[in-house]
Amino acid sequence: MKNTKPEKESPPARVYTAVQFAFSVLWVTITWSVGLMLALVALVELMQSPQSSEAWLPPLTMAAAGVSLGIFCMPSVYYSFRRMLNPKGVPWRSLRAPSRWLSAVSLTIPFVLIGGTAILRISGAALLLLPILHILAVVLPTVAVALLAMRELPLGSPQRVWGVLCSSLSLTPLLVLIFEGMTLLLVGTASLAYLSLHPEGLERLLELGTALQAPDTNLEQAIELLRPLLRSPVIISLVLLVFSVFVPMIEEFVKPIGVWLLYGRPLSPSAGFALGAISGGGFALVETLALSVEMANWVALIGTRLGTAAIHVMTSALCGWALVQLWTKGRYRRALSAYLSAVLIHGLWNGLVVVIALQTILQPQMAEHAAPLWNRVSLSASFGLITLAVGALVCLSGMNKQLRQERQSHPNKAGTPKDNPPRTVL
Repeated sequence: MKNTKPEKESPPARVYTAVQFAFSVLWVTITWSVGLMLALVALVELMQSPQSSEAWLPPLTMAAAGVSLGIFCMPSVYYSFRRMLNPKGVPWRSLRAPSRWLSAVSLTIPFVLIGGTAILRISGAALLLLPILHILAVVLPTVAVALLAMRELPLGSPQRVWGVLCSSLSLTPLLVLIFEGMTLLLVGTASLAYLSLHPEGLERLLELGTALQAPDTNLEQAIELLRPLLRSPVIISLVLLVFSVFVPMIEEFVKPIGVWLLYGRPLSPSAGFALGAISGGGFALVETLALSVEMANWVALIGTRLGTAAIHVMTSALCGWALVQLWTKGRYRRALSAYLSAVLIHGLWNGLVVVIALQTILQPQMAEHAAPLWNRVSLSASFGLITLAVGALVCLSGMNKQLRQERQSHPNKAGTPKDNPPRTVL
């Protein structure tokens, strides 16, 4: 890693640094506060029923997740604060991820999974260690996928890299939640309009709403009420439309938020690819930590989320690479093609997941002649998910190799650390 010459900051750069610092501090404060409250809830549950891990383990796991998300944003706080103290600029070192990091992280993952599985079998007080191993089991595979994409590529200053990660952990999920919430509201309104024409379906929906408000309703009872609605081809089509079209369109536009915030900064396509991978990895990390609270089938759950992380990292890296191509070379068609490709891949992944979920939900009340067909479709969808995940990893490795070769062949055009002076970034 080479030292780059400090540059005198412009007023906008100082503003960006201040915003990055304030936003990072706010996010750390929120995540740690939520983590503390969840830890207190877990402590109360543990004191009341120490033998019932189902009561205190989920909130303890969520508390560990909140604390870890805050820890990941602490470097952004440090580097932005350090930049604020040096208005004439800081001689940052341009970061680069050596290939040995990928090897070290990949070799650690099996030991974490073995340790977590052993603790689940031992039970008792040892379960208190499970949240820590759970965080490691989620973080390390995601980091490994991101390292596969960005190894030996220029990343820029530490402030830039950690700012991109912090934005993907905080701003991206917030924007995705807002836009997807608006989409679900519109689709939900359309669904209600359709169900109003079918009294039986509307009655089922009202029963489901009443059941969800009852404190003693479990997941199986809710699914039992949901099954009749999911038999409707219209409802199935709406579900597929939301998760295979609208959700991918929103997420693939918002996910590379860290790259979007670097508009106007000196970037190479390889840096855009690497920073896009960081953005996708950060979002995948938040999504996995939010959805993997239950410890049942823990290893299988972590394996499934690894595939999701591969898709998120690959599509976001592709969009980050295309955005830089758009900004520096005006390649609109390439940017549009990359975005549509990312939406297509993400939509196909979500569609296959929906098919498997529908088969699981509808199977208990499925007609005998339809069950074998649905089983074959679900099995094919599972193979499709594996193929997409492996394909994403191969694509990441291939594009990384190609970008490194381009840098070696045309170092001045590819964006060396000298061509990418450190800048301030939120």
